[in-house]
Amino acid sequence: MRAESESRIARERGSAREALVRLESARTATSEQATRRAAELGPERRPLVDTRAAVVEQLGARLADLLELRRVAGEYGTDPAARLGLPAGTPRPELPRRAVARLAHWSALTADPAFGGPDRRACQVLRRSHERLVGELAPS
Repeated sequence: MRAESESRIARERGSAREALVRLESARTATSEQATRRAAELGPERRPLVDTRAAVVEQLGARLADLLELRRVAGEYGTDPAARLGLPAGTPRPELPRRAVARLAHWSALTADPAFGGPDRRACQVLRRSHERLVGELAPS
């Protein structure tokens, strides 16, 4: 049972990492394309470039959220504080509060219709990861 659970977790991490790589690639390509188009277009077409810049910013914000995947997966440390992005030595009562707040964040994004396909899958993985952290941090 434990091996099956670890295998499932590894698959979820891989799926979420793939989504993160695709998102970063799309953000970079869009940013580069917007920069090229800004140089090519005259002032009358500037609103188009500004719109693309806004899209790049939105992708960047999503990327920042998805970078949390690496942290919660334990790539920067496996203790709960490190997985929650908190400094070592964070008081124990703060850990469940942070885990519940991040769980609420990822639950909202999972339900958001703006997220679909790989983005939604990554949000689901992160939500489940935070659900596990909340369970680990619950008083026994």
